Amino acid sequence: MKRNVRRFYRIVKKSFYSGAGILVSSSDADNKIHVLLGKRKYNPHKGKWSIPGGRKNREDADFKTAALREMSEEIVLDGTQQPRPEKLTPVFTFLSGVFNWRTYHLHVDTPALPQAVCGRDKEFDQLQWFPVDQLPAPRHWGVKTAVRKAVKRAQ
Repeated sequence: MKRNVRRFYRIVKKSFYSGAGILVSSSDADNKIHVLLGKRKYNPHKGKWSIPGGRKNREDADFKTAALREMSEEIVLDGTQQPRPEKLTPVFTFLSGVFNWRTYHLHVDTPALPQAVCGRDKEFDQLQWFPVDQLPAPRHWGVKTAVRKAVKRAQ
């Protein structure tokens, strides 16, 4: 019995995942809100539209730091500065025994939608701005929830 319990905790410890992502939004010339999504190049969720994000490392001070690091690795927004943690607003948190995820929202104030290119990690095949009422399919399970909650808070 004790051996099975130890084995269980070894598996749980290996599979424990803690991470964060950022939903980036901006407004076009008509003041219509768009969100930036990337089409995932690799598994998990290969081929699905997703927000930039990933695993929280030991070096990351908190979830916001992890989200900003992941964003800087995965996307580059032309004409914008690297955002600071205080610019991020929490959208939702998913906590379970082995999976902890936090999604933040960043609204980029520019006169038009900024040009976005894939970052050095090349985790996305392509990046594209989508109106909040026309999200693409297939998409990662958390995208629709994050968009809905971010837009609700912005109003």
